[in-house]
Amino acid sequence: MVSAVCRDDHSTLPDAQGKACAQALRESDVGKFFEALGGKLGDTWSQVFRKPAFFFWTGGLLLWALQGSNRQRLESWAANLPLTVHVPIPIAGFLVLFVGFLVVEASESLAKVVELPLTRLLEGYWPRQIDRLRALRVLRWNTLHSKREGRFQKLQKKLGDGTLSFRDREDLTQVDKELRSLPSNSSDRMPTRFGNLLRAAERRPLEKYGLDAVICWPRLWLLLPDGAKNELVQARSSVNEGVDVWFWSLLFMVWTVWTWWACIISLAGLFLAYRWIVRAAEVFGDLLESTFDVHRAALYSALRWPPPANASEERAAGEKVTQYLWRGSDDRRTRFTTREEIQPTR
Repeated sequence: MVSAVCRDDHSTLPDAQGKACAQALRESDVGKFFEALGGKLGDTWSQVFRKPAFFFWTGGLLLWALQGSNRQRLESWAANLPLTVHVPIPIAGFLVLFVGFLVVEASESLAKVVELPLTRLLEGYWPRQIDRLRALRVLRWNTLHSKREGRFQKLQKKLGDGTLSFRDREDLTQVDKELRSLPSNSSDRMPTRFGNLLRAAERRPLEKYGLDAVICWPRLWLLLPDGAKNELVQARSSVNEGVDVWFWSLLFMVWTVWTWWACIISLAGLFLAYRWIVRAAEVFGDLLESTFDVHRAALYSALRWPPPANASEERAAGEKVTQYLWRGSDDRRTRFTTREEIQPTR
């Protein structure tokens, strides 16, 4: 701690005392600098520790070190480090951490480049060379949908007759949920569960309100309140994080060059990451549909488009809005409203 005398103007102090005060001030500034640097590095490393790339590189290093010859070589290198490297141990440790930080950050940046193509691949947008496999997967989903639809109709009949048991009621809820996870139109179905969840969520606003989510979503997004945007961003970020974990789990397979059971770790990571992706996609799909449920009136208001007068007219009105946004219109029969005539749902 610097004394009160040193904090005053020490240019009038004797030489020895002035030098001592200057040295104390320099040491104080350096201490504060390293304290701040250490705090920032601590925060940064706490974020790095949560990144899949960190576990990928750390896991590979551990698998390499567990090999007998490599472990002996590492122990010998660590024992001779003070003699071969003329750098203080704290600085050497800092350099190792800094290099590790750069490797993890660079790896994560490269992973972001493939995130979108990988997401589309997991959704089921596969290359044409494997169209036959895609068709087989879609056929499987069509068969499952037919079985679930038959089961749903039987349970609905029991519900109407008043003979639905407790277990049947549970089955009805589960089958209804499973049917919602697939697009109702067979031509819209994807070869993966992840893709079907997102496609079904995109199609529901069209089926309910005539609003095509692909066309209307960018416009509706601009009108959403911050709270709704934050919820959607967090849900989509969770999907992206799951894809990131799936990617690094797949890459972990390369460490089988050190040991065969790296393959088991990789497969377990792929399985758990895909379950993460599916659960996150369910949440995101529900939020997407809910956004149209609650905020679609804001779209009519912003476009000054006449809102539907009742529920039976809503789908036809939504289809006209979708067509207007996609192609435009020169129909003179369409009369725009004033903003005061429409009260958007907020």
